[in-house]
Amino acid sequence: MDFAEGLFGDEAERRTLLDRSMQSAREHGQHAKLCWMLLAAGTAVPDPTDLWVEAHTVASEIGSPVLRSHVRRLADEHGVRLPLGRSREPGLSEVQTRIVEMVEQGMTNRQIARDLQVSEKTVENHLTRLFVRFGCRTRYGLATARIGTRRDEDDGRPSPLRGEDPLARAASL
Repeated sequence: MDFAEGLFGDEAERRTLLDRSMQSAREHGQHAKLCWMLLAAGTAVPDPTDLWVEAHTVASEIGSPVLRSHVRRLADEHGVRLPLGRSREPGLSEVQTRIVEMVEQGMTNRQIARDLQVSEKTVENHLTRLFVRFGCRTRYGLATARIGTRRDEDDGRPSPLRGEDPLARAASL
């Protein structure tokens, strides 16, 4: 209730109500919820800089390229400058990294499972977690989201794909 009142209520109490409602999300470790609240709160106050900087930090800490993208877009639209030093998202595990690389190479779940010596169901479980983490629904989306994340980390310079280019592989078939 405080959050809604902070967004639409009396301007004098707006910031206090917003801060109080977001404190609960901070205390309970609800990072994604906090990030969305910070984004919304930033649209309701005259100077959203500190809110959107915190939202960018939270999105980076939880490793969400989707949330970081929303923060960047809103900040750009409103002329808010985010800190230049970006913190890298927490790294993928070795298995997750290998799975993403194999997906980029165009390998099937069965081929990945055989190569990693795990079941296809284990590969499916890893892919499901990776889809959620990168905010995508398909293997192609995973490969492009991962490439986009690497570009963000390198300040816009594209990094070469590891292994074979999936588009080159598809063209050769």
